[in-house]
This record gives sequence, C-alpha cells and structure tokens, in this order.
Amino acid sequence: MITVSCALLILATPHTTRAQKNGDPQAVIFDAQDRPTLRFSDKDEKLPRCGFFLSYTLMENQEEALAVKVDHVHRRVQIWGGTSFPERGWLYITPSRVVFTVDEGDKSHSFDVPRTDLKDKPGTRFRNDFAGVQINLKERLEASDSREQKFAFLITQEKKCDLYDPSRFNKFVERAVNDFTGAMAEFKQIAASLKEAGQIRKERAFALPTAAASQPAVPADGVYTAMISRIIFAMGRTEEAKAKAEEALRLLASRKNDLEFYWAKAEANYVLGNYDVSIANADKAIELNPEHLGARQCRAMCYLHKRDYELALADFDKVIQIGPRYADAYYNRGIIYYYKRDYDRAIADFDKVTELNPKATGPYIYRGLVHFDKGDDNRAIAEYSEVIRQYPDYIMAYQNRAKVYERMGDKAKAQADLDQVVQLEKQKAKP
Repeated sequence: MITVSCALLILATPHTTRAQKNGDPQAVIFDAQDRPTLRFSDKDEKLPRCGFFLSYTLMENQEEALAVKVDHVHRRVQIWGGTSFPERGWLYITPSRVVFTVDEGDKSHSFDVPRTDLKDKPGTRFRNDFAGVQINLKERLEASDSREQKFAFLITQEKKCDLYDPSRFNKFVERAVNDFTGAMAEFKQIAASLKEAGQIRKERAFALPTAAASQPAVPADGVYTAMISRIIFAMGRTEEAKAKAEEALRLLASRKNDLEFYWAKAEANYVLGNYDVSIANADKAIELNPEHLGARQCRAMCYLHKRDYELALADFDKVIQIGPRYADAYYNRGIIYYYKRDYDRAIADFDKVTELNPKATGPYIYRGLVHFDKGDDNRAIAEYSEVIRQYPDYIMAYQNRAKVYERMGDKAKAQADLDQVVQLEKQKAKP
C-alpha cells in the first residue's frame, strides 16, 4: 500500500442529489472509539483502502470536528526521483477554527486559527493538478511566506485502485469550512444511511492521532460519549447506545455547565428515553445558542416521541431553516404530517428526503402508507416494490405489500410476500 496526493479532475454533482455515483461516499468506517469515517471512492471499488477519508472527532475543547489527512503544499521535495512535500499531517475543521497539525516534517508550520482570522472562503482548485483546499488568512503566519495555506488531500491507494473524480470530496470539505453546521449534519445523515444500507467497512486507511495537547483526543468528560451514544442509537444499536448514554451522564457530572454540557445531557437522556429531562437540557442549550441545530433536533425528537406534534413541528421547521439539507428533519416532519393526516405535506417532505438521499428506505415505506390510506393501491405497491428492489431482505416492505395485495384481492401475490417474510425471519433467526 502507498499513500499519494491525488489529481484534481472535473466537478461532480452533490451526493444528496445523485446518490452512489463515482466520487460519492460509498462506505462508513468505525474505529475502536466508534468514531465514524466516510470513504469517498469509485462506486464500483471494492477494496476498502481505496478512496478519500473524512473523519468525525472532537477537539480537546470538546468541539466537534471533521478531520482529513493532508500534505502541506508550499514547496516540493525530490525523493527517489519523485516529488513529495515537506509536511504531512491533519487538517481539522470545527465550528470556530481551522487547525493544521504536522505529523511528519517541520512542525513550525502547524497552526490553529479562529474563523475570524480567515480572509475569505476557501478554494478547492488552487492548482489544476491537485485535489485540495486553500485556506486564505488575513495575516501571514510566522513560519510561512504567504497568507495562502494550501493542502493536498491524500488518497490511500493499492495497485488495483482506480482514480476517480475527487471533486465531491473537495466540495464537501469546502462546505465544511463555509457551513460547518450543515456539513456536519449531512455527514451524520450520510453515515447513518450508509449503515442502514449495510455499507460498513472495518478497515481504516488512516488512524486519527491519539491524545495530545493540541490534537483531538478521547475527552475526559462525557460530551464525546454522549455524541457517540446518539450516533449508534440512530444506527439501531439500542442497548449499546444506552450503556454509552449512562456512561456519558456519569462523566458529565464533573463538567462545567456550558452549551456542550446541556446539549450532551439532552442527547444522552433522549437515548435513555428520559424525554422531559432531555427537553429541559435542550431548552438551556437553545437559550445559549438559538441556532444550535443539534439541540433543536434533539428537542424535536423528544416532542415527537411524546406526541406533542405542534411543538415538534416548530422545532423541525427551525432545524430545516438552519440546515436545509438535513434529511432527518424532513423525514421526521413528514412522519408528523402523516400522523396528522396532512398527506400532501407528508408526501412533499418524504420526496425531499428521497431527493437528498435516494437510498433511504423510510420515505418509501411512509409514502406507501400514505397511498394505502388514500386508497391508491397501485402507487402503494410501487413504493414497497422499490424498497424490495433496493433491499430484497427488508421484511416490513413485504408485509406492507402483502396487505395491499390482499385488499386488491390478489391472494396469490399476498401469500407469496407472506411466505417470503417467513423465509427472511428464519434466516434472521439463524445464529
């Protein structure tokens, strides 16, 4: 295996409008601390080490961050007849700052700058031959002769890897610098969707650094643990998530009462089903930052579970205003509209989720329920059949389609679906 900087090709359309195209996120990877990494690669590439990798972590001050392995592009070094760059390290993007830490090379070129020190938005085509990002600063750094800090993204490559269009990755990282809240929401949504589709890899091409004073670390309190509990809860690992949430609450007892504290307590209590306690903590987080997408989403989910639909709708509306590409908010708002029998609005929200993430199964199931309730059996059949086409072992789709066939009087097809349910349940029960 070798690690190289990758060439920049042409622009690609976003993942949210064209799922599973070359250069899109194709798999999610979890490390020993359950930190997720998205692998952007060719859609037909089976080798787990091929592609670009974008990782979730927390900084030492408990800020969420997206991390990518980079080369610092300010001069070339000739090595064994080829070229390389003098520094290799990690670029961290957080809500408040941009950080570069050097693992190999001149560590004086590391920096940690607040967003207020950025001159303008980053560009991803700082050269025609590199996939990367250029961070433009207001002032020249002490160790640099330029305000322009250029980084080439790294691709971990085996001989069988095919290079692909990396511009989707470029645009995602650029968006993280410009709109961290939206990018982080999309990152989590994609990770959950890939897990739902079974696209999980066990290998990691790059391991995030271990604890260090100026680098991400497993934190001493429960914020990190609470966030992880929420992520794995969304993935269906309920008992593991609850154990993490309980651990988070124990750790949070010794932490100062700031924004992250209240948000973390809200998330942990949501996982544990303590909805009133979660709402109370989310209230305090939102008082400190009314635009906090995570706290709003958490509170909305609590209201949804409590069937306080009007309050939930108000929060989901605000979440969508803050993060208009956050598919989960449209999906859950659509569920509320379905419960309220506001079918047109429900369909509109489920259609939006499918636009953002065509691989998500939930919208097809709920659209099928809407059409069934409205008596449009053929459209209900079409929705369930699409789920089965994408995921042939999805039991609920067969069960729901059987009900439609039964109402249509097609007993043979209804029985065929119910027989398939029995077979799938037997397979699922096997050790």
